[in-house]
Amino acid sequence: MVLATTESALKPNATEWQKLSATLTSSGTSDRVVFELTVKGNGVVFVDKLSLMPSDNLHGWRKDAIELIRPINPAIVRWGGSVCDPGGYRWKNGIGSRDRRVPFANTVWGRIDSNDVGIDEFIQFCRLINAEPLICVSFSDGPESAADMVHYCNDPPTTEWGKRRAENGFPEPHNIKYFQLGNELGGNDYAEKCVAFCKAMKSADSELLLAASYATQRLFDLIGKEIAFVCPHHYTPHFADHEREIGNLVNMIRSTPGCDHIRLGITEWSFTAGDWGNGRARLQSLYSGLYSAQYFNLMMRHSDYVVLACRSNISNSFEGGTIMTKPGAVMKTPFYHTTKLYADYFQPIPWVVETAPPGVDTLACASDDGKTVSLFLVNTNRHPVNIRFDFGDWDNTPRFRSGATIIDTKHMGQLDIVNHWTAPDRISTVPLDDVPTTLPRYSTTVVVFEKQ
Repeated sequence: MVLATTESALKPNATEWQKLSATLTSSGTSDRVVFELTVKGNGVVFVDKLSLMPSDNLHGWRKDAIELIRPINPAIVRWGGSVCDPGGYRWKNGIGSRDRRVPFANTVWGRIDSNDVGIDEFIQFCRLINAEPLICVSFSDGPESAADMVHYCNDPPTTEWGKRRAENGFPEPHNIKYFQLGNELGGNDYAEKCVAFCKAMKSADSELLLAASYATQRLFDLIGKEIAFVCPHHYTPHFADHEREIGNLVNMIRSTPGCDHIRLGITEWSFTAGDWGNGRARLQSLYSGLYSAQYFNLMMRHSDYVVLACRSNISNSFEGGTIMTKPGAVMKTPFYHTTKLYADYFQPIPWVVETAPPGVDTLACASDDGKTVSLFLVNTNRHPVNIRFDFGDWDNTPRFRSGATIIDTKHMGQLDIVNHWTAPDRISTVPLDDVPTTLPRYSTTVVVFEKQ
């Protein structure tokens, strides 16, 4: 069965590459298709950079994926990680015509990357989902190249690099504020090399908010006055380890003269990064959603210092994605539901919860005027838990306003339950009609109260 065909004419006897575009209009749907390219005539034809793009794409990005990501309201999205550093990634090979970009070896993840997505496309993606971009600088590319990147992103079109950006289709400056100095680097050698990066990048734009990778006292002493963030990565299910590292970094900030302004940016986090097989598949499970809710609670309890964080990753990523995609469909993961729950009900002022049932991780946060309070309750128990709410110091009992619970809709009490393509809503968010008296087993619940 043939779903679509089209034809385009090649210039004969050409000595340069030719770009051909055509529109395929399908007569049906299938998730098992073969794209066949046939050349008619005599001679030799070399073919490169084949791409099929849906007609409703947004600057090359899938519309369905953009529309699914946008509601979780990510405040900041990081470009970088082990793809960019340490290694041979060079940002200058990822700008300009996509058809002429130089691929690079992605040694960490075992593939050749086409460079189809570069700095400009990443920034376009961030604008589409209303997020701030955070760009991780490839440390091995050197401070001069890092400064060139800042010029490219932020200069007016009258300078050398601003003109290059304009020629690539972006006349207005990108105005990028956040840059991280390398990925997962640390030690005294790293700290000393950061000096040149700070000097070069700040000379290109003095208003940058620079983030260092793994912090040491030597790094604080050398560039503490130049950076805005230090960025640990958290990949363990043990919350005590996270608490300990946050506490150590805060103590270092407080004890180093001139560093009071520094805050923490946890630019990668999840409960695992190195597992494969069933261990990695667990990133798609109900357990992942519960862990993430507890991690959100932890970060908000330390929100005087933890001011930004990037969960790894947004899509697919060998089961590590917030959403999953396949040709013609997208799917919400348990972590997606958790993120949207916190995005929808988060309030800016953290409050203290004095007591909670065993196995229930809690967080309270209030509106600026203190009249609305959101209570997040993560039941990590294998059994339901009875609860009641006591607002003893309020003049009147607050009124229930709204709320929701993330649960396994079949109530099987299994942490390894996942959403999958034949049951994409097995783990879902269910709205609350009234104040709950019981928390379902293995669930994340938010209850919103307001003063009467």
